[in-house]
Amino acid sequence: MKKFFTFLFCVLMMNCMFASVMDARVRSVPASISSAAFKNPKAELAPLVQNLTKGIDDEKLKVKVIHDWICDNIAFDTQMYFSGKNKQQDFVNVMKKKLALGEGYANLFKEMCSAAGLEAVAVKGWSKGLGYSGKLEKKPDYTWNAVKVNGVWKLVDVAWDAGIVEIRTWIKHYSTEWLFLEPENFIYSHLPEDSSYQYLSEADQRSKEQFVKEPYIAGIFFESGLSLTKNIPLYDTVITGETEYVFNIDSNTTVTSEIRDKNQNDVKNASWLNRSKDKLYFQIDVPDTAEYKAMLFAKKADADNYGFKFDINDFERNILPAAEELAASKEITAAELKLFKSSFTKVKGNDAYYIKEDLFNDRQNENLVKIFELIELNPRIMEPVLEFNVKADSSYKGFGRGVVKYPTTYNVYNNSTGTKLIAPVCGKLKAGTEVLFQVESSDFAYIAIEDDGSLVNFEKNASGVFELSAVVPEGDVLKVYGSNNGHNYNGLWYYDIIK
Repeated sequence: MKKFFTFLFCVLMMNCMFASVMDARVRSVPASISSAAFKNPKAELAPLVQNLTKGIDDEKLKVKVIHDWICDNIAFDTQMYFSGKNKQQDFVNVMKKKLALGEGYANLFKEMCSAAGLEAVAVKGWSKGLGYSGKLEKKPDYTWNAVKVNGVWKLVDVAWDAGIVEIRTWIKHYSTEWLFLEPENFIYSHLPEDSSYQYLSEADQRSKEQFVKEPYIAGIFFESGLSLTKNIPLYDTVITGETEYVFNIDSNTTVTSEIRDKNQNDVKNASWLNRSKDKLYFQIDVPDTAEYKAMLFAKKADADNYGFKFDINDFERNILPAAEELAASKEITAAELKLFKSSFTKVKGNDAYYIKEDLFNDRQNENLVKIFELIELNPRIMEPVLEFNVKADSSYKGFGRGVVKYPTTYNVYNNSTGTKLIAPVCGKLKAGTEVLFQVESSDFAYIAIEDDGSLVNFEKNASGVFELSAVVPEGDVLKVYGSNNGHNYNGLWYYDIIK
């Protein structure tokens, strides 16, 4: 019983950091068999696969184990990719080098599936991944897989699940986001050259023109509890004023949003999210006619994730000193601090520190979680799930530089699942003016604003909407609060006050 508890504890600890769990069988293959397969793949890959999948009758699990083994052992070949040359992507060369491009990952996956008695194909086409600019090359430039599982064709992209490329650096970052993603969702990021590999009805199949028009929607968008309505943005969206998109959303999903400029800087208060029952209202605007990127981030409310990337300045000025203070106060040992420091790779060109991911290094992973918890690092990192370009029409020209378009939110509001600001949806209020505040909320029993150091509660109207007519006080900001007991109030958002 003790052994089971320890194993369960390790899994739970790791799940705090990593959204997906890699199958332990990937590290169970004897070293002699693995070594032989890497040296002589043509003759020895099949024995490796047979050892890896022995005792597994479930075809879906067989595929996952093969997927996981490749993710754990093969890195993306950034040097070859940025050289512009795509060569030697057969499974033999991939195994010998332990490096691959998308085509190499797909060829190895196909070969390993064949050795396991599974039917798989390499699918050539285009993707909205690394290097995509909103246009398709004349010839296919990417490859992924389809595999038949229990008589049904399933889609898989092992390369995207193995890690990510940031600027020119590949970072190992395992996921199952692109393993068995439904065809109707896979099509927002991958377009096969042969339309039969879309695995969609003829009415739902995408042409090249349609594919290019649609936004990039990550697989995790759907896994996070979001789904599409007919009102979705274009990949290149031109707006003539404030624009709203509506999505279906689970009550257990939390979301945030951003508008970024071409340098990836956040354009403050240029987007706003409202929740109402099972709907998410995503409002966007831009200050001028420059090109921007609109982004939606999401996660399950009960899933903690510290992330795998940390800004260099934040890490060196805040996180690392906080860990060193823990060691100085004897809350952690010198050995734990040393292990913490060795768990990261610094990439100056990316302005980031990355965790050296090893899902089976329990000592490192438990130590990271322990220290993250002690320094009270926010575990609720959200993943980007939707991206599209946005630009103001020349006749509109944007809402103007220096304007605060929407209120500034606090984390409590970002993590709420049923609160909608009806009015006023703006960033600034003028002191001395009378304003009707209206908020719809199933998250809080009380809504209030702060006036002259006191909290003034809203009243519910006949429609169940929290409502308050009040004169905007003098000061810098006007805060809106939420409470469930009428005693403990948390900030939801605030307005800037102008004279």
